[in-house]
Parts: sequence; C-alpha cells; structure tokens
Amino acid sequence: MRLLTALRVEGPLEIEQLAKRVRLHLTTVRAHLNVLLEAGLVKSRSVATAPDVLKMVESRTGGGVITPAVDAMLEAAQLEYEASLAPGDLTP
Repeated sequence: MRLLTALRVEGPLEIEQLAKRVRLHLTTVRAHLNVLLEAGLVKSRSVATAPDVLKMVESRTGGGVITPAVDAMLEAAQLEYEASLAPGDLTP
C-alpha cells in the first residue's frame, strides 16, 4: 500500500527513489512492484539517459483497474503517508 500511495502522491519515480521514499530495501520494493505490475496497479517504462536507462514506475488509475473502494483506501493511505513525512520530504 505504501508503494502505491507514494507513487500516487509523487508521480513517476525511479525504483531507487521509491525505495528511499518508503524506507524499504530495494530488493523488497522490486519484489512488491512485480506483484503490482502483474495486478495492473502500476506500470513501468524505461527512460533513456546518458549513460543509463532508468526504470520508472507510476501508479495506474485509469482503465477501470482501480475500483471506487480501492480508490478510497488509497486516498486514506495517502493522507496517512503524507502525515508520516517530515517537512520537505515530498518532491515538488
């Protein structure tokens, strides 16, 4: 839930950035993202930068994937997530 909430609040993030935001180990975040990708709740895309290709992930709210009940749960989790952050933790 924290991964979806962070992506919903902050928008697309690199996987490493997401791991830092939710304060979880990178391996844990990747494993959870794989489950969320298979469920269609997040999507990923590659962004070419010199010299690397970054893997970005973002929440997927369109296409009927997220029902109103799930959306309400995410909204509540978003408020909880934002309340847990220190001032300045959210990226612009």
